[in-house]
Amino acid sequence: MNVELAAGQALPAALHTLNQGAVWACLLGGGANPDLEDRVLEEYPEEWPDAIEMRDKIYKALTPEAKCLWFLCRKFFFTWNVAEKDGESCQWNAFGRCYHHRMYMGRLFMLCIDDYDTSFTRARMPRALEVYSDGATHIARTPKGLWGWGHNDVAHLGFKTSGFVDPTRLTFPAAPRSPSSRPACPPGRSTGW
Repeated sequence: MNVELAAGQALPAALHTLNQGAVWACLLGGGANPDLEDRVLEEYPEEWPDAIEMRDKIYKALTPEAKCLWFLCRKFFFTWNVAEKDGESCQWNAFGRCYHHRMYMGRLFMLCIDDYDTSFTRARMPRALEVYSDGATHIARTPKGLWGWGHNDVAHLGFKTSGFVDPTRLTFPAAPRSPSSRPACPPGRSTGW
């Protein structure tokens, strides 16, 4: 939290000395509930027929006890505040399903509740720069290309599947090769582009 170090002084190797993004990811990976204000629960429509059952599943996945981890030290709570302010989140609800993700400093954690209870899980893909969502389908731009996940019943991601698709590298086999992958032209000749 911006503590100045004297010349020759080093930080001890400890969790609270990591940068905010790493602390946030460690706590979420360890089961901390980042939803201190219960927004995930509030955003699930109460008028749907399965509302009581789904609200119970959300409550079991995001337990109030797991919120306590953010209050173990000032750095953890400060990290939560900064992640809430600077991070992104997205929620998609359907009958019998609730999908929610949170991203901070390129680290993306997903929560997908449908037939089983779970907790936030780190997306198995490179660091996300941006995430674009269209209902239940999501595409992330990463330094290593595009990655997509979600419900892909009508082939939003370029291939047809049923059910939830885990983060998958998107390829475009019908697209022409990029200019950087074309052979170099001899000096003085033009490629025509």
